[in-house]
Amino acid sequence: LGYYSRAKNLKKSAKIINKEMNGKLPRTVKGLISLPGIGRYTAGAISSIAFGLKAPVLDGNVKRVLSRLFCINENGATSASENRLWEKATDLLSVSRPGDFNQALMELGATVCIPKLPICPKCPVQTICKAFLKNTVNEFPPKKIKIPSKKIEVSAGIIIKNQKIYIQQRLKGGLMGGLWEFPGGKREKNESIEECLKREIKEELGVNIVTLKKVMTIKHTYTQFRVTLNVFNCELPNQKIRPNGCEQWKWVSFSSLKKYPFPAANVKIVKYLTEKQTP
Repeated sequence: LGYYSRAKNLKKSAKIINKEMNGKLPRTVKGLISLPGIGRYTAGAISSIAFGLKAPVLDGNVKRVLSRLFCINENGATSASENRLWEKATDLLSVSRPGDFNQALMELGATVCIPKLPICPKCPVQTICKAFLKNTVNEFPPKKIKIPSKKIEVSAGIIIKNQKIYIQQRLKGGLMGGLWEFPGGKREKNESIEECLKREIKEELGVNIVTLKKVMTIKHTYTQFRVTLNVFNCELPNQKIRPNGCEQWKWVSFSSLKKYPFPAANVKIVKYLTEKQTP
């Protein structure tokens, strides 16, 4: 039901099922796809395995099996490639036991027809696998063109007042929405990491902070980004903050920091702060 928003989608779907569907999960692919976070693969898996309906599945394992089995020079990297693999999965699907067939196909890809060094001698479909018969198994599926991760440098500030730490919640509609974070942001061109933090705090809180000391540098890789996070202890002037651009904000104790969900890189700051306060 989605990656970063899985729990939220579960809750949204449960409410819709309860209020609009008499508490019953839809039994069709179309009905399942109407629920938040459910796509074609998940809908196919649910409807075939739970309800015995003829609906194909196509995950990474199945794509690899189909590509090798029929020497299909597709990897699902484009919509056209994906559609061709969906068509083949649909054509193959068993009418009598679609759920078992789908699970078997996924399991075959997960345990035997693996990406590297597939265990062809133990494969139950070895005799009809075109790639095996042509000794071209390692050529399928074709490798996807890797898009290099974008490098991003970010500065974040630890602001402590009366033994409490300032945190803010990311806007729910944006990237990693709803998670909490320490204030800061992305460094602009020709800007130092200290200048970056001062500008970001000014924009986000409406005050001019003083950066006291850099306490750590965190490197973390997300799906599309490689982030270098520079973390500073900051001093807040005796001014009233005016947070904007966030869902909500709070001053929290060191001990309660772990109660809030943070992006992975920020979790390391939380660990640093909580361990620092432990005798």
